[in-house]
Parts: sequence; structure tokens; C-alpha cells
Amino acid sequence: MGAHWGATDTLWEDFQHPDGQVRPLSHLHPLTFVVSLPAIKNRQSLDVSVTVGFALHTFTRDGVAGDDLRLVYPAYREDRLFDELRYRLSLSLPDIVRSLEGRKCFENPSQNYLTVELTDIDGVASEYRIFFLVQRWKEECRRTGLHCVRLIVQSAFPVNAEIPRPRASHRQPIGFRVILSRALRLGK
Repeated sequence: MGAHWGATDTLWEDFQHPDGQVRPLSHLHPLTFVVSLPAIKNRQSLDVSVTVGFALHTFTRDGVAGDDLRLVYPAYREDRLFDELRYRLSLSLPDIVRSLEGRKCFENPSQNYLTVELTDIDGVASEYRIFFLVQRWKEECRRTGLHCVRLIVQSAFPVNAEIPRPRASHRQPIGFRVILSRALRLGK
């Protein structure tokens, strides 16, 4: 699951579901918010502009034999199947991302990060696992004179809470401000 940094420019087209209803995807259009990093040691406090993009895997899934091909969501790099449950859960993604400062994040062996939202899916306790990458956005930094990063939500999917947590979650949590500092190469 690679990074698609262009996702910070992606405006997903609504999905015309075979049931006749349109599933709007405007909630997964890029968004920007600011995180304030406090002054530490030899560094003054600074504001970081975080521009967020949401990848295709946040509302689609791989296909399997026998799937209804009317559910194919054609995209730039791959065609995947629209997934109703991932879609329903994706409605909360913008708020989850905006609240990363107050959440536990974990480094993943795949060079990305993970946060988990506990949720109730049709009466079953589940984890909503959200995988994301953060990168300094050099061009935007130069253009605006601000400290800028791009955050790509690569994938988000539900997992029954009885399934073991990913290896990354057994490590110490990492704060979102630390993740931003690392992306900007500000040191600890």
C-alpha cells in the first residue's frame, strides 16, 4: 500500500450505487487544519499546516470471485469495489484525523502510522483501524513560507475487536506532535 501524495488534490466522485442511491464522497475531499507545536529547548513554538488527503482504500475493498461488478469504483491507479461498511465508517474520518493530537498513534513496521477508533458495528464491538503517512510538503512550505505537511490516510477498515492488534500497537504510542516534528525534521 504505497503513498499517493496526489491524494491531497483528489476530489472523489460520488458513487452511484446499484441500489439507485448516490453515495456522496465529498467528506473525503482534502482538508487542512493547523496544529500548534509548543516551544521546546532551542525551538520557538510554531504552527504546522496539515493538508489531508484520503486514499481509495478508505471506502473500497479488493474484489473476490462472485462480487457484483456494478460495485466497481474506477480510480486513477486501480479499480476496487465500493464497500458499504467502509463507506459508512469513512464518514467519521475527517473528525478522527482532526483529533489526532488527542489520540494514541503507533508506528507501523510498514513505515506508516496507525490509530484505532473503537466502534459499534451492528451490535459488535469493533476496531476501526486507520493507517496514514505524514511527509513534509517542501513545495508548499516554500510557496507559503509556512511549516506544511501532507497527511495521507492510506486505508481504514473495521476489524472485530477479538482479532489480535497489529504488532505496532504493542509498542509505545507516539504523539501526533512528535510525528509532525519528525516529518518536518525538527528533532525531538
